[in-house]
Amino acid sequence: METPVLLNVFNRPGSTRKVFRQIRKIKPRRLFISADGPRPEVAGEAKRCEKVREILSAIDWDCDCQRLYREQNLGCAKGVSGGISWFFEHVDYGIVLEDDTVPSESFFQFAGELLKRYQDHHKIMHIAGTNITPVPEAEASYLFSRLIHVHGWATWKRAWRLFDMEMKAWPQFRKNMAANQHFGNMTQSYIASLDRCYQRDLRVWGPKWSHTCLANDGLSIIPAVNLVDNIGYGPGAAHTKQLRNPFSHIKRSQMVFPLTHPTVVAPKVQFDEYYLHYLFSESKKQPSTFLKYRHRFQTKIKRIAGKLTGRPN
Repeated sequence: METPVLLNVFNRPGSTRKVFRQIRKIKPRRLFISADGPRPEVAGEAKRCEKVREILSAIDWDCDCQRLYREQNLGCAKGVSGGISWFFEHVDYGIVLEDDTVPSESFFQFAGELLKRYQDHHKIMHIAGTNITPVPEAEASYLFSRLIHVHGWATWKRAWRLFDMEMKAWPQFRKNMAANQHFGNMTQSYIASLDRCYQRDLRVWGPKWSHTCLANDGLSIIPAVNLVDNIGYGPGAAHTKQLRNPFSHIKRSQMVFPLTHPTVVAPKVQFDEYYLHYLFSESKKQPSTFLKYRHRFQTKIKRIAGKLTGRPN
């Protein structure tokens, strides 16, 4: 595959192995790996980070692989966004994955085709691999949205160079979003979520990338079917700790080719409104007792299996 791929990793050998297995299937000619360093105060983390890097040394195809392996820990926000910035120092466009985003094989073709198709269409800034809505759009292979999802995605250097970690444009753009009701009845809910990110300077980069695209009147492409599994949810995750997180129970599908392209390049306000309503309502639900105990049982089984096989998760 000719489309460059970036894989951001940290301390999770089990999930990293699953993502890398999918990358190996499509054999990208250019692969970039960015790894954050271990936190010295976290027991056993250095060993887990070392195991992750060992897994990623097994490249058995013709590949120009470049690595950015940090010795010091930068944290989620600076570590991941810094890896993306490093990636776009070397390429003009590409696919971005993390160690908990497992793409279908068709996601790579989907993203690769659209990266080329919209390379010079500066209004389009993001290609998502995720669609968590239970009823996908059917009239085309994808739609245009103002929403950004970073669970397996792609973009261009021209777009990422606008990334604003400090959200400097937010106070003014907040007024514009409220006045224009970008997300219909869910506009205030979305404003509140970005307010929390701006005011508390949360250790995240995804919402700040969303703000960047919004502030530059950018559009995202969302596939009609979900193409990426998020396997990083649960208590051990950095951010997606909720067992009922909506990203956790929508399984990946395969895209049908050739792609059917939308006839108009414009955001679907009704889709965005419904999407946000579904996202916020689902993420607020408390996990059931069954889900809690199931997760504990699965975690114990993985630990026992890891000790027996010598392959920790």
